Amino acid sequence: MNSKMRNARKQNMKIYSIYRAISLDLIFYYAIEFLFLTQVKNITPSQVVLAQSFYAIFMIFLQIPASIIIDKLGTRKCTILANIFNSIFVFLIINVKNIQTLIFAEFISALCYSLKDISDTTLLEYSIPRTRKKGDIFSKLEGKGYQNYFFINSISAIISGFLYVVNPYIPMIISLIFTILSAFMSLGFKDIEKIKENAEKKEKVERHYFEELKEGMSFIIKSQRLRSLFLYAGISFGVFSLISTYRNSILVDIGARTTNYYNYCCNSRYCFINRFKKSIDFSQII
Repeated sequence: MNSKMRNARKQNMKIYSIYRAISLDLIFYYAIEFLFLTQVKNITPSQVVLAQSFYAIFMIFLQIPASIIIDKLGTRKCTILANIFNSIFVFLIINVKNIQTLIFAEFISALCYSLKDISDTTLLEYSIPRTRKKGDIFSKLEGKGYQNYFFINSISAIISGFLYVVNPYIPMIISLIFTILSAFMSLGFKDIEKIKENAEKKEKVERHYFEELKEGMSFIIKSQRLRSLFLYAGISFGVFSLISTYRNSILVDIGARTTNYYNYCCNSRYCFINRFKKSIDFSQII
């Protein structure tokens, strides 16, 4: 059993950085998202903003249910499930025809990242054995995945603009391929939690989630600091979720109406931001 556990840990740590580099967020997508929805799918800018607003709301309300799902299913299954949801989201965007479908797609995306933001890092944390250097190993693997993602995203932001001019569906299909690849890669992870349970023969304790939720919410309501923190987090998340859409809409309104000019502006911004993020030493902040 120790050998099985050791091999499972090694495999997870070996895969994680590569997996994280292509699955941290969508690739070949964000630079052309607004143009694709407004020019190809004829979704109005106001409807795009409305859908983004729903995404922010979904993300806030799905945090607690996501934690319950992860606790029930386990980190590996939720990581796989999250990547499948990501593929469904891109597929829905490619085939979107109205605002209702777009809002549903945003719900799927929110469900994906509510699970993914917890399960991915938790899976890595479980995969690293308890040693003095556990934090350093975690920082190294997670940081490497982040930096590789930012590099790939910088290159893909430029390429997606040129591909959009050729055919707007090409970058969307490539983005879909990356999400499917991420889902297949996540199948290679081993379930460390299940191995631990079999090895240690732990008894399963039934959790009363609704009672815990009620107690947690009661504690939050009574705590002025937590109320302020939740309010700040909610407002900040909503603002940052919408600012990208408004910025893209302004680029079109001020005269950068042609696809080439628009893509040049967006891709230059993405390259600058990603280059800045890539220079961050994640071992100091993770």
